[in-house]
Amino acid sequence: MAMTSAQRRAAQLAQLQAEQERYDKAIEDAVENAAEARCKAVEELYELLEVGKTRNDKDEARRAAKLVERVSALIEQLAESDGVEAPTDGPMEAWREEPAAPDLGRAASGF
Repeated sequence: MAMTSAQRRAAQLAQLQAEQERYDKAIEDAVENAAEARCKAVEELYELLEVGKTRNDKDEARRAAKLVERVSALIEQLAESDGVEAPTDGPMEAWREEPAAPDLGRAASGF
């Protein structure tokens, strides 16, 4: 027995809904993995630049600000040692002068 047009549309709708659910799950998983990777990277930077642990969310905001300060100082220090002018304002990605890969351990030891 052949399917009616309503049955065909219902089957197509079910197929599309299943596809949408798979897509939504893939996005959810990607966001979770990206967030976890960002957190791990920041925690490694905290440790590398010796930014202490916190007790609460307010302290965590201060900790993040301290990390940005230390990274900015590190960039300025590397720029000075390489004779390149560091940015004074604006987003860091606007600064594209990257000589060679810097020795971050050497520069971070100044903290």
